[in-house]
Amino acid sequence: NNITAGKFNHKEGSLRSPLFSCYNQAMEKYKASLVDTIKKMGDIDQAVRLAAKDSIGLRPPNILIYAVDTCHNYHIRRIIEEHGYPTKETLGSDGLTAWWLLIQHQDFDTSLQEACLKNCGFASKEKAFLVDRVLANKGKKQVYGTQMGVEVKNPKALNKRREEMGLEPL
Repeated sequence: NNITAGKFNHKEGSLRSPLFSCYNQAMEKYKASLVDTIKKMGDIDQAVRLAAKDSIGLRPPNILIYAVDTCHNYHIRRIIEEHGYPTKETLGSDGLTAWWLLIQHQDFDTSLQEACLKNCGFASKEKAFLVDRVLANKGKKQVYGTQMGVEVKNPKALNKRREEMGLEPL
């Protein structure tokens, strides 16, 4: 038995045994399940926003957005509590982008947005959007000009900052 024989491959950091092979396969399925959950949450997020696209104020579609964002906030915090902050390594690129979208829409929870900015390793463009979103939610000037109707800090250097984050000039 590889476990009792202690055949640990220190270079690869894993035990070479059927048990650990099974464990690794289970972890991959678990990761896929988490990514699938996050992507489904993202699909719901986008569906309610598309339904409310032409809506203004507290009409029913906007109330639905608020309700969905509130439910998502609970699930997001639970995911973080159970799994830690998601990263590209734990979710893959597509999964992390779906996670970013959910975080981007947590406008009433800037502490969550800031914690994810710090811990999730989002792509540069995603970071720029989220930095500006947090600043806008706090009533401050944005840095990268990604949020409509929000004043920009030091507009003369805006396109240089955007370029550094991989964004198109304005």
